[in-house]
Amino acid sequence: MERTVSFGDIIGATFQLIGGDLPVVFGVTVAASAAGAALDFAAPVAANAMNLAMIGVQYALVKRLVDRQGLRSAEQPGGFGSFFLLGILSGLAIALGFLLLIVPGIYLYARWSMANAILLSEDCGAGQAMQRSWAASRASILPIALAAVVLGLPTILAMVAFMSAGFLEGSGATAIGRSGEIAVDVAANLLIYAGQIAGLYMSVALYPLLVGKPESQLRDVFA
Repeated sequence: MERTVSFGDIIGATFQLIGGDLPVVFGVTVAASAAGAALDFAAPVAANAMNLAMIGVQYALVKRLVDRQGLRSAEQPGGFGSFFLLGILSGLAIALGFLLLIVPGIYLYARWSMANAILLSEDCGAGQAMQRSWAASRASILPIALAAVVLGLPTILAMVAFMSAGFLEGSGATAIGRSGEIAVDVAANLLIYAGQIAGLYMSVALYPLLVGKPESQLRDVFA
């Protein structure tokens, strides 16, 4: 029988997970934001290196959460290579979905929302993790999508901040001055990384809700 979950369940479980790990969440968000803002001004061409570094940070965060929550059921779950491939495959598809009037991107994000947690919990590769997440989310697409939008609000606000400052047209410095440009960039980076990290915690929070911890999965098999 398919499990279902409500919007309130998702938000509650995600913030409970974040609240129990607040020092790490705060530390990673601030460190990533500071590094991102520094690179924006000192070495903009190094942005790709920052993105690669963040994949490593995301991998470490999810792996740590999975182990702390007792979700790992495989002796050898997916490793960093599979995590990296998963990010590329799902990220490109979701980005394309957002280009196609936004809604398809939100839909794909909701369907693959647990893939990170599944990959680092179970004995599977990137493609299998995406399939498992797709199947497990089938009965709860709308509440997952709504939760994803709410948790993604910081990233949306960051884009609005960049646009309002004229960054997309290259007029930010003229409109608000150098100090204002720096302040907007720092705030936008904080919002972007806060949204990203919240999404990772949602992935792990969803896993026991819709897939179950290892012991409950066994009960489902033999029920």
